Amino acid sequence: MRRVIDDSHYEEISHKINTVLHSIKREDVSKYDNGMMRSQSNLIMDKLIKQIPEIKFGSNCNTTGIGNNKKYEIIYTGDPKEEQICGIIHLTNNMFGSYVCWVSDIDENRMSESIKI
Repeated sequence: MRRVIDDSHYEEISHKINTVLHSIKREDVSKYDNGMMRSQSNLIMDKLIKQIPEIKFGSNCNTTGIGNNKKYEIIYTGDPKEEQICGIIHLTNNMFGSYVCWVSDIDENRMSESIKI
């Protein structure tokens, strides 16, 4: 299956991701680590995939900044002929054990609010 860059589903998928991120409770995506409960990016991503079955995520790309910062391509799989890369999800881990998440378009223009988990 071919993979193309196509942001025609960006707004729809971005809205769904933001809705799921707002509904996530921190205790559902946290594990005890270094003396405190910390949100885990893999648990956040698992929740997104389970609740939005028409998406998957590309490989992790570390980003610059302080903390454990990651970004993943958002891939729309609802088209039977091709997978469409329609945006990027950013996960920034702060030193207090929580993540700040947001969605941007392909060119990394921030299009959604930051959501703290």
